[in-house]
Amino acid sequence: MSRTQKILVYLLGVVIGVMILTWFPRPEREEHPWRERTAPDGYYPLEYTDAAGRTLNLRWQPRLLVSLAPSVTEILFAMEIGDQLIGATDWCNEPPAARKVERIGQMSEPNREVLMRLRPDLVIGSNLTPRRVYDQLDGLGLKSVMLPFDDYDDVLRGIRDIGRLTGLPASAARLHFALERRRQAILEQVGDRTGPRVALLYDLENLPSAGSGSWPDDFLRQLGTVNIAREAPSAWPRLSLEGVAAGDPEVIVLLADLRSQEQRTVAQERVARLRDRPVWRDMTAVREGRVHIVDASLFLIPGPRIIDALEALARAIYPDLAFEESDRD
Repeated sequence: MSRTQKILVYLLGVVIGVMILTWFPRPEREEHPWRERTAPDGYYPLEYTDAAGRTLNLRWQPRLLVSLAPSVTEILFAMEIGDQLIGATDWCNEPPAARKVERIGQMSEPNREVLMRLRPDLVIGSNLTPRRVYDQLDGLGLKSVMLPFDDYDDVLRGIRDIGRLTGLPASAARLHFALERRRQAILEQVGDRTGPRVALLYDLENLPSAGSGSWPDDFLRQLGTVNIAREAPSAWPRLSLEGVAAGDPEVIVLLADLRSQEQRTVAQERVARLRDRPVWRDMTAVREGRVHIVDASLFLIPGPRIIDALEALARAIYPDLAFEESDRD
């Protein structure tokens, strides 16, 4: 075969190949969702000072994240970037999708070996994790930040800061706006009425409550009530029965595990028996049947579900209010 014939055969093969590629549709290429989450040009490097006064320098956008706090985990999923979470603590169980994320141990003692294997771009935690843990992460060459989650404003600030750190301020702004819009809708219904004296109790035996400095107390204040534990010596006090009686609550909000009908029935029976128990039966809330059972899970994690806790309190304290479904949108 001459050189000219070889060239003609080669060109014919190219033409046939192009025709085949044209006739047969190519499978659609799936773009990774991270592509839509790329920070604007020039956004990084970024310098950030956390709640512990530590300065973090991010040279590029962190993609692989580890959470040291349930609050952080819930925020990441609420911002729709839960798929960037590659590690979370044993306490990070909400939303359900978070349970599929690899466990890294406790908030106060994360597993170093697991963290070194995961090699995240950024570890995000709260002030419930001791400072020494963050110092240890520094020693391992892992970047980390500590965020406070003591009250509602801290939750909003945490959302904004996570959005800033991850290069996704718009996602954070959408979540921030949704929470604030719903809070305003709830408070507008409450108006400027003077609320009742309220006892918020996590249990009827040991009487743990929420005092000044806690986010439930902040919500009770926003709802115009008098929290009988507000003058307690700590943010999370354990009250005495005599102390509760002295406050004579007009409304008692009992937080209980309501994950099953059986647990709900047990809580209802305990409340019904208060009418027959000394001291309890003399309280205004018990006499008037204003002891309300609320899902305890809403009051455990100061994250995006914190707004559900506000609505649950408002419903219990002001049963005459009618919350529209639009308030939840």
